Formats: sequence, structure tokens, C-alpha cells
Amino acid sequence: GGNFERLIFTCLQGIEEAYDPGYHNESLVDKDVASFYQMGTGKFGTDEAGLFKLLCTRPSEHLKKVNQAYADKYDVTLFKVMDDELGGQLRDATLFLVGMKIKPYETVAKLIKKACQGIGTNE
Repeated sequence: GGNFERLIFTCLQGIEEAYDPGYHNESLVDKDVASFYQMGTGKFGTDEAGLFKLLCTRPSEHLKKVNQAYADKYDVTLFKVMDDELGGQLRDATLFLVGMKIKPYETVAKLIKKACQGIGTNE
């Protein structure tokens, strides 16, 4: 659907900000936690475009802090929010994006394991 293409297009724009501790500070973490909540769990219907923009533009260092702050405040991670709010290929792609930003090694390891299982080398 259109949202899957929107996610891919947003990622392909290569608009991730360079991490700047002066800008990506505690205040922006709090603001992004509020934004993620308002665009997802906190409203009827999900603002996918807004979620994708935040996920694609914010650097990993910042998103890790946002994920932790979100979990501290709402007792749920961004992974769980995306899992609950989105479906199908869009959910899979978004979870992969979040994973690559927040837990890249685990995300790639899962991908390799899944790929190996798919070719009959289930060990």
C-alpha cells in the first residue's frame, strides 16, 4: 500500500540528522516521546507519515534515548508500539528500521537466522 511506499521513500531520502548532543538533548527526547505517543497509541488511527519521518530523521544515538524514555514513561518500547499499531509488510519494514537504529547487531543476527532457516539449514 501507500504507507509502505511512503516509508521506503522517506528512508531513501537519506535525511538522517548527524548526532549533535546540543540539539539531540533531553528536551528533544521528551518532545519526541510525546510525538511518538500522539502519532501512535495516543490517537485513533496512526500517523504513519509522522512516525516514519521521526524514525528516518533522528540518529540512532537519539532514538535509543527516546526508546528508553518511552519505555520508562509508558511501560512499552517503540518496537511494541510499532508492532501493535502497524500491520503486514509495513510493520515488518518499520520494525526492521527501528531495529537497525536501536539494536543493529541483534536485528542483523535475527535476519541471518531467519534466512538460514528458510533454506533448510535449521540448526
